[in-house]
Amino acid sequence: MRWGLACCGLLWVSAAGAAEPLKEAAAGQIQLDIEPLEYTIRKRLEKEAEQSVQHLDSIENVRKLRELVDLVTSLPFPVVMWEAQNVLFGPLTQALQGTNGFGKNGDLDAKALHEEMSQLSGRLKILSA
Repeated sequence: MRWGLACCGLLWVSAAGAAEPLKEAAAGQIQLDIEPLEYTIRKRLEKEAEQSVQHLDSIENVRKLRELVDLVTSLPFPVVMWEAQNVLFGPLTQALQGTNGFGKNGDLDAKALHEEMSQLSGRLKILSA
């Protein structure tokens, strides 16, 4: 349990910081108390999703959220993501449609933002029309 809380602490600081201890636990066949670990990670993802919908115009914000989703989907146990998916569905779909043209003169920043949002959408299994 102590290791699980330490891992969650890393997740609060940095999504990337939690990946290595989880890989080590899986490789060492360390038993994790999955239920509180999943709950903590799920609540973190939901909080980040709620905060991110206000800043989908920021590539740094979208990248940070995508990296968190990458970590969550790579865990050796499932994490329920439907609440984060529901929070992000409308705003992310709308933002993707808004950046689809990449601006009138092929703005590289708009292309990069659109690509990050597309990757985030794909990781969350949110299909845009």
